[in-house]
Amino acid sequence: SFSFYAPLVEGEINLIAHWPFDDDSDPSKTVDKVSGIEGFLTGGAVYEDGLRGGSINFSAGGNATVRVDNGGFMNIASSVNQITFAFWQKNYSYPSSSSFWAAAPSSPSGERGAQAHVPWGNGSIFWDTAGCCGGGDTRINKDWAGRNLNTWNHFAFIKNGDAKEIWINGELFHSGDNTAPLPMDFQRLGIGSNQNGGSGADVSIDDFAIFASGLTAEQIAD
Repeated sequence: SFSFYAPLVEGEINLIAHWPFDDDSDPSKTVDKVSGIEGFLTGGAVYEDGLRGGSINFSAGGNATVRVDNGGFMNIASSVNQITFAFWQKNYSYPSSSSFWAAAPSSPSGERGAQAHVPWGNGSIFWDTAGCCGGGDTRINKDWAGRNLNTWNHFAFIKNGDAKEIWINGELFHSGDNTAPLPMDFQRLGIGSNQNGGSGADVSIDDFAIFASGLTAEQIAD
């Protein structure tokens, strides 16, 4: 069970998890600042000096991950069918990989409750919920023509009811409608990889946060 700062409030950001990656006193784990949810650094994921204090470097290999075993907190977002994943990321290369993967057993395509390729090897950013690859129910994607290596970018992946959005550096990058609701059985989370530590991204990630709301442009900017 998890305790949250406050009940969900419509129109508020409703932060439910935040790993700033600033405290490297225990190099084996990171602790969320909302409810103390632990994420474990495995597969070569390491702390480094980051954009805003510390960050996590996942470039050691395809199995580097921050593994969050207690992912049930995300179901509070499912209760309102609203979620935002927001983080800073710096890419070193563009393998076919996942920057995060929230696993829900009821979701097809590898328990793909919510995940993003940032980008996939073909240069497109994909935002999947409740499965993937279907028509208008699970996925939006767009080619990221402005990508640059070794540059920090801020990403926000939003599902707000049927509406899906991808934001880059405070600007709306892509939007669409996906009708499948968020699954109600989120169980675990992989940061910098898929839910099992595979499909690792060649990146650094900083300030990884999850909100039980669809953030607005002003909230993303803040």
